[in-house]
Amino acid sequence: MSQGKLDAIHAGFDAFNRRDPDALASVADPTVEFDSALLGTPTYRGHDGLRQMLHDVDVAWETLRSEPVDIAVYGEVVVMTYRLSGRGRTSGAEIEGELVWLIEFRGDKVVSVREFTERDDALKAAGLEE
Repeated sequence: MSQGKLDAIHAGFDAFNRRDPDALASVADPTVEFDSALLGTPTYRGHDGLRQMLHDVDVAWETLRSEPVDIAVYGEVVVMTYRLSGRGRTSGAEIEGELVWLIEFRGDKVVSVREFTERDDALKAAGLEE
């Protein structure tokens, strides 16, 4: 993996966990699209979409943290498992689990993130077989 992609992934997680919209936007292409696997969640587009995503997270979650678990690189595509944990702001319900991102890069900038509940689904969406 290029060091730039690895740096972008770790910087993105750090920015998300700190709720720093400028730092999150700095690792993403201006045309970035983020599509969550959570039902009812919109597809966030562009740097303004990332800012809106962080705002929506703050509204819905008292705490929400994520951390990378496994990163596999296939050229400009990364399939990454990550751990998510948090507590709902209104319900107080706690969540913890692993999800998978299919991340597409252009150079060292993220252009697309699609979230899946299963790694095989992310690999299939990328046209990859293991």
